[in-house]
Amino acid sequence: MPKSISLVIFILLFINCKTETAKVIHSRFESKMELQGVSKPAIMAHRGRLNESAPENSLLSFKEIHRFSEDILIEFDVRMTKDSVYVLLHDATLDRTTTGKGPLDEKSYEELKEIHLLNEENEPTTLKIPTFKNALTWATGKNFLVIDAKPICNIEHIAQMISDIGLENNSMVVCYSLKDALKYQSINPKLLLAVGFNSRADIAAIKNSKLSMVNLVALTPTSLQDESFYAEIEEMGVPIAYGTYSTLDEKSFDSVKAIYEQHAAQFDIITTDRSKQVYDLMMEKN
Repeated sequence: MPKSISLVIFILLFINCKTETAKVIHSRFESKMELQGVSKPAIMAHRGRLNESAPENSLLSFKEIHRFSEDILIEFDVRMTKDSVYVLLHDATLDRTTTGKGPLDEKSYEELKEIHLLNEENEPTTLKIPTFKNALTWATGKNFLVIDAKPICNIEHIAQMISDIGLENNSMVVCYSLKDALKYQSINPKLLLAVGFNSRADIAAIKNSKLSMVNLVALTPTSLQDESFYAEIEEMGVPIAYGTYSTLDEKSFDSVKAIYEQHAAQFDIITTDRSKQVYDLMMEKN
């Protein structure tokens, strides 16, 4: 065989070998889930709720999730008080979920100590608004965390607090922009990052960025996209998260069971307000 042909064959085999190797390299998130024995799709409890028995973003709800299953991911929201204390709250104001009124960032942490969380019936409970530090401390050695630190939060502070508790390998941070993701990465390259893949333009920008793909999870729109959209993300080796909290979760569970099952076959993570029911359904299928 002529040397030139042998060389071409060698190069083609080498390229093919590298391509196949790239396909089997798992993201750090997937590796973490496999190590813990978590079946796909992973179920993410939106706002840290297992069901309606405990208020959202409360340590009581987190404890309920942990008792039920260590496999469920706990997603929660972080905001900052007037005196720069990080606490768990979804809304910018206190009105919907607490006995307090007005914007959170106009209250000091001392003032929050007089405020209680509301239950599903809009009645006061004995529960207080947790601090971010308390949530991180509680989570050590427990469920994987998904930290939705709102744009008001200081990225350096959030990254440092996660590092101080030692939760880089058992949490990921939601990023509100590519710029924020790059900043988190520059501060701590060990952090797992949940980044918005909301359009083809987002995908292209992330592809061309200096983000490490092995550290990413794709947060995709709650409106379903065409198959090629998800295929492009899969080719990047990035796990896909899809949220049902504003679509299927609004419908009767029995009427949409089959659709949850379809999503389970397509996505790596399902983010839901009915995490107990969806988790039980996935366990039945497995």
